[in-house]
Amino acid sequence: DIDATWIESMNTVMDDNKVLTLVSNERIAFSPTMRMLLEIQDMKCASPATVSRGGVLFINETDVGWKPFVESWREKLSSSVGQSVFYLLFSSYFEGNIESMRKSFVWSCPVLDMAFIESICCIVDALLLDNSKEASEALRNADAESEKLIYEAYFIYAMMWTTGGPVADDKITNYRKSYSTWLKSIAKVKFPDSGECFDY
Repeated sequence: DIDATWIESMNTVMDDNKVLTLVSNERIAFSPTMRMLLEIQDMKCASPATVSRGGVLFINETDVGWKPFVESWREKLSSSVGQSVFYLLFSSYFEGNIESMRKSFVWSCPVLDMAFIESICCIVDALLLDNSKEASEALRNADAESEKLIYEAYFIYAMMWTTGGPVADDKITNYRKSYSTWLKSIAKVKFPDSGECFDY
């Protein structure tokens, strides 16, 4: 959020002068190519002077959604098979189930869909780029069907820890166990029968 006192000292930077005046009266000039970008949750403490000096762009998560982020992430993947497979995985596993997950499970803290998506992408990136030599070699040498299966296993692992990791462990309802049973039932990559999904 914008701090009312702090942002007032930014007003001179946001002017045409582009000069930051510190409390010690030291003045620091911005170069013509420098820009300032503030990402904030709300503008409760922003004064009219601050609002008039900055260009305000309101982006609602529900309007934009998470698909543009996934599209740009997929484009960076080197494998064309991976690009198409991950599109289907996000559609079937995440998009097809997020509403029922929100109704069925309770998380330790509120989590936005975009946070889930970013975390899934980060974990998949780690599995693709920083995996063991043997796992990377197996993926490189896999035929198309095996490659799809490996990508699906990576995705399920990432989704399990992203959406299942923060599931609350309530004394009355064991949401983690419910989540584990649910994930095992929808995953095409089969888990062992014993234990929870988090054990593997």
